[in-house]
Amino acid sequence: MDHRKRYAMYPLLGGLVLAVGTPAYVAYAMCGGQPVYWVQHLNPTLFWQSMPYLLCAGLWLPWRARETTTVGIVLSWLLFTVIVVLYVPELQAKGCDFRGIFFDAIAMWMTLAVLVYSGIALLILRLLRMKRRRTSRKVAA
Repeated sequence: MDHRKRYAMYPLLGGLVLAVGTPAYVAYAMCGGQPVYWVQHLNPTLFWQSMPYLLCAGLWLPWRARETTTVGIVLSWLLFTVIVVLYVPELQAKGCDFRGIFFDAIAMWMTLAVLVYSGIALLILRLLRMKRRRTSRKVAA
C-alpha cells in the first residue's frame, strides 16, 4: 500500500466506525434498549451508513496515480470532519424519536455528495490531463 493512501484510509475507517457505531449506541444505551427503537435505529439501513466511506475508498484508492490519491485523501478527511460534526452531538442528545431517519438522511446526503464531488474531481483531472497532453505536443513539435 502506498504510504499516501494511509492518510485516506485512517479517516475513512474512523468515520465508518463512528457512522455505524453511533446509531447502535443510541439504540441500546440512550433509548433504553426498547424494541421499538431497535427497528428505527438498527434496521438493515444501518449498513447504508457505511456507503459513503466504501464508495470513496472504491472510487479513489485503487488507482496508482498521485492525483487520484490526493482526491481520495481530501474526500476522506471531508467525510470524517462532517461525520464528527454531525454525530458527536448525537451521542449526548436526549430523546429517541426520529433519530434513525436523521442518521439515514445524513448517509444519503453524504453518499450523494461523494458522487457529486467525485464527478467534479474526475472532470478536473480529465481536463488537466488533456492540457498536459496539449503542452507536451507543442513542446515536441
